[in-house]
Parts: sequence; structure tokens; C-alpha cells
Amino acid sequence: MRRISSLSSFLQHRRIIPSSSSLFAPSIRSFHVSRASWLDINIDADFQKFEQMAEQGKVDEVIGVIEKDKQEGKITYKNAWRYIRGYALLKKEAEAESLYHQFLEQIAPEDTVSLVYLHSAILNVYFNTQNSDKASKIYRQMPKISKKNFEELLAQQQKK
Repeated sequence: MRRISSLSSFLQHRRIIPSSSSLFAPSIRSFHVSRASWLDINIDADFQKFEQMAEQGKVDEVIGVIEKDKQEGKITYKNAWRYIRGYALLKKEAEAESLYHQFLEQIAPEDTVSLVYLHSAILNVYFNTQNSDKASKIYRQMPKISKKNFEELLAQQQKK
């Protein structure tokens, strides 16, 4: 039996992630920045600093920003993926799951775009922590939508 060397090859081997999927960019950073523009979210200088701190592994600073933004009510279901991404870079699975579940309940089932972003953000956490069981479970929960239909929904959302 062939040994599978990494989580991504395992997931592709098991067809959990289609290799040409538009929802999974090769870089977490490019994935989230492109999704941010689709959701009409402004990636401001503060969030870029937040990302850099997370990428540098500055755990206390990143968690401090998240807690401060929670207290000030800045985290919404539309931007929760940004904070989940911080946890993904720090490999903080439990904290990311808590935030994910908190906002999953607030998203209407017909808001496919927000569901895809939130599910994709938590998938990045599981990829970083190499938790293939949870990754495959989340992937099965993601709304099944073609790239064309997804782009149409994004266009409609941006017009609003």
C-alpha cells in the first residue's frame, strides 16, 4: 500500500478536495484576500498588521486583537473568517472552532456565500492542524455550488 505523505495529498487522494477547486487557493493569504474582495470587505492596514502578526506566530498579540474586537463588537458573521484565519495561522483549533460555531448559527441557510467563506476558513484551520477527519466532515457540510453559480451570487451580493 502506498504511503501518503501529506494531508493535502491525502485529501486529494480521497477526493475530499477537488484539485481544481476555485474555493481552495494554494496560499491561505491569497485565498482570504480574494474572498474579501468578493464579499466587499475592506482589507485595511489594521487587518494586514493582524495577518502579519499571525504569520509571525505572535500568539499573545493576535489573541489580544481578537479579544479586543470581540468586546467592541467588531466581529460579525461577514468578517469572522478573518479572525478564524488568524487562529488557523497559529494552529489554534479550539478557539477557531468556538468562533466558527458562534457565527455559523447566525448565517441564514440561503446565504450561500457567507456559508462557503465560513466553512472554508475553518477548513484552513483543520489543514494547518492536519485534522483530516474534521476537514472531511466540514467539506461535506459546505454548500455544493458550481463556480459559475457562486460567481453569480457574489455579483448579486456586491450590487446590494
